[in-house]
This record gives sequence, structure tokens and C-alpha cells, in this order.
Amino acid sequence: IHYIEKLAITYEEIGQYNKALPFYIQALNETERRFGNDSYNYTIGLRKIADCYLKLGDNLESKKYYEKCIQHLFISLEKEPNYASAIATNLIEIYNLIGEKNKALALAIQLLEDEKAKSYKSYYYTYSELIINIYTQIGQGEKALPYILDLLEYYNEKSNVYRSVYSNKIIELANLYVSLDQYDKSLPLYIEHNSFIQKKIKENFNFLTY
Repeated sequence: IHYIEKLAITYEEIGQYNKALPFYIQALNETERRFGNDSYNYTIGLRKIADCYLKLGDNLESKKYYEKCIQHLFISLEKEPNYASAIATNLIEIYNLIGEKNKALALAIQLLEDEKAKSYKSYYYTYSELIINIYTQIGQGEKALPYILDLLEYYNEKSNVYRSVYSNKIIELANLYVSLDQYDKSLPLYIEHNSFIQKKIKENFNFLTY
């Protein structure tokens, strides 16, 4: 299975989705034969086929496989609870892809609230990013704002590790303020981002000063 999927991934990475698809289907059939169709690996195989059809522009087939994937994700959730967070992330992404954005949002917000109660918030920021993306897609930037500010605070606290991520989030927030006609708030952020870029250039190309 590994080598079949490796071929599929290789073709997909170079944009030859029509050649990747048969290998993904072959890998799925082999996964079902070995592990059954209620395994998490089988569910992920469905997702890969759906994604491939989507990239080929075949929305009908992609939706069919996404819907199958949703059914099997719930089966996987019962059978393999250790994968619960990964399964939930897949569900949110798929609901969003097939246009059921309200379901995607409701699930992401619910899971984010659950994550807040945990001492180790491994998926807290994943769910936050998903919520931000969906609100942005549907033109409700004002609702995305508190989630971006929350992430920005986190990345700022850990700026030694997430400096580039923090900088990207600054631009995202600045662009959001522009979309909300809050130019007075966006300008300082653009200036801050520009300062970060200049500092980064000096760090990486300081040999040019000698």
C-alpha cells in the first residue's frame, strides 16, 4: 500500500491528478482488503480520492467521495477514538469543501470550546485557523477578528519560535481591518510587518554589509 500511495502522491505533487487517481483507488481497495472499510486508513483513502477529483474539477465525484468519507469518519470515531481530533479536523474541512459551511463552523466552534478546557491544547490553534478561514470565505471578517487576535497573542508570546507565523498573522489582521474599512488599525500593522521583513533581510544577508 505504501508504495502505491507513494506513486499517487508523486503524480499529485506534479499536478498529474489523472495519473494519481488510479493509484489512490488501488491503494483504497488494498486497504479495504487488509484492514476493512471501517478503519481510519480507509477513511483517509476516501479523502485522498475526493481531493483528487476536486483538483480534476469533477465536483460531482468529489462530493460523492467526500460524503462517503463523512460517513466513515463517524464510524472511525467510534472505533478509533485516539484519532478523534484528526477525524474532527477532517470533518470540518470536508463540510467546508462541499459547501456546508454552517456545519463546519458549528463543529469547529464546539471543538474549540472543548479544547479550551484541556491542559494541553494540541488542536486549539488548528480549530481557530479553520474558523478564521471559514468566516473569511463567507465574508464575515468581523466574526473572524477575535480568533485572529487570540492567535496573534499566542504567536507573539512565542515569537522566538513562531516569528514568521506571527508576521504572517500580522498581515492577515491588517488585511482584515482594511476589508472592514478600519484603516487606522491596519496601517500600524503594515509598518510592523515591514520592520520585521527588513530585520529578517539584515539577519539573512548581513554578509553584504562587509
